[in-house]
Amino acid sequence: MAQIEVDFDSEDDKRKLFAVLKQVRGKCVVSIDKPTTTRSHAQNKYYWGVIIPMMACEFGYFRDEMHELLRRKFLSYTKLNPVTGELETFAKSTTKLSVGDMEVYMENIRTWALSEFNVLLPLPNEVLAAIYGGS
Repeated sequence: MAQIEVDFDSEDDKRKLFAVLKQVRGKCVVSIDKPTTTRSHAQNKYYWGVIIPMMACEFGYFRDEMHELLRRKFLSYTKLNPVTGELETFAKSTTKLSVGDMEVYMENIRTWALSEFNVLLPLPNEVLAAIYGGS
């Protein structure tokens, strides 16, 4: 069965959904979820093209090592191991972050880099201005 996106504020979308539902036969499970927006392509390019290489160069790490270090520093959480009773530490994946959460993550990195290591990571618009000569 297919998945479709419906804007319930649009009467046209509602009609299209109803037309699809009229064709369905037999038992089905229907679920309605709000779409989630994960990090944008532009955020991902900025993260891997600016933040990661600059920080990796500063620390002397490979790109994947720097990514892992930053994930552990800023996206870690603990969970109780039900078998051993120990607290285990995990790090969220950046691929699952929303656009807003990804921006908070990158802002935390920029703030940390500047305050702890005096490394100024340019903002995305500053990178574009440097490339294209804008202000």
